[in-house]
Amino acid sequence: MLGRSVVTIPAKDWEAFERWVERPAEPSPSLAALARRKPSWEA
Repeated sequence: MLGRSVVTIPAKDWEAFERWVERPAEPSPSLAALARRKPSWEA
């Protein structure tokens, strides 16, 4: 398989995981800066 990963979330942590998944996304300054960069193949 090509880099297949399986993550097991214990039942006791499942509700906390669902809350984490449902929360709004947080802005990432690093990703925003990366998105503004010119692609290396166009440099």
